[in-house]
Amino acid sequence: MKKILALVFGALLLAVPCWAEWTDAELEPNAEITATEMKAQLTEAATKTVYVREAESEDVTAYVDTEKIPSLAKQIALNMDEDQMTYIYTNDKKIYKKLASRFSYYSGRDYNFNGYRIMTGKEGGKYIDGREVFRLWVMKVERPKEVIVHGTYYPPTPPVVIDIWGWPWHHHHHYGPPHHHHHRR
Repeated sequence: MKKILALVFGALLLAVPCWAEWTDAELEPNAEITATEMKAQLTEAATKTVYVREAESEDVTAYVDTEKIPSLAKQIALNMDEDQMTYIYTNDKKIYKKLASRFSYYSGRDYNFNGYRIMTGKEGGKYIDGREVFRLWVMKVERPKEVIVHGTYYPPTPPVVIDIWGWPWHHHHHYGPPHHHHHRR
């Protein structure tokens, strides 16, 4: 059994891409930038870069060349700090939808990230300086120690965080299809 595991692990190591061969004029993969720089980049041009920022923080991790990064959502989940409201920004709608569906998959399946589970929510798009920027939030919280057999464990809803950028994100919760009022004549 150990031999099989070693082989599988060896194959995984080979499959990991080499960062060095990727060149990007703007940023190194996983570059650290400021929130101000992120805002400038998000509004400047369409980009495949994904930005990860903790609430209230000026520091942002930028994931560049995201289409070449396998399982980006998993990498973000593993790299992010525990118990921190974390925002993910992109101006690419496809990437936004893909990340949102991955995180909600992890959340729904109660996926175990080193003893932590994922909570997430979509916030949609917002026009900033004429360009649509999409944002979702993710939080990594400790998994409950006791196993709940019947029913599901729901951690407390994270607090609404005031954004340091000063452009509030409005939450529109739509459950199910829009309600049309039919007037009977």
